[in-house]
Amino acid sequence: PFVTEPLQVARLLIEATDGVSPVCLYNTVVIVLGIDPGTATTGFGVISSEGGRLRPIDTGVLLTQPTMALPDRLKSIYDDINTLLDRYQPDTVGTEKLFFHSNVTN
Repeated sequence: PFVTEPLQVARLLIEATDGVSPVCLYNTVVIVLGIDPGTATTGFGVISSEGGRLRPIDTGVLLTQPTMALPDRLKSIYDDINTLLDRYQPDTVGTEKLFFHSNVTN
């Protein structure tokens, strides 16, 4: 599932354990893919968590060309994210909430 907040990731992990002892959860390896969305540049990071320690696995950006039509850009991002999903097989995916701000001038 896609989540937007770190606490949601924690809640998903707790729900996924279905009553498993916290000691067992502590020793479980969890892979998380984080996505910073954008149509020109989409950032990503992959981390693992085991025994309370976080370890970076990979970071990068997915780029699209400004001359590409929006549907082509979205298809490119879709394909690249699916490649990341296949490569790292994350247990969960988090995405940053999009923030839109109007440029107001007086």
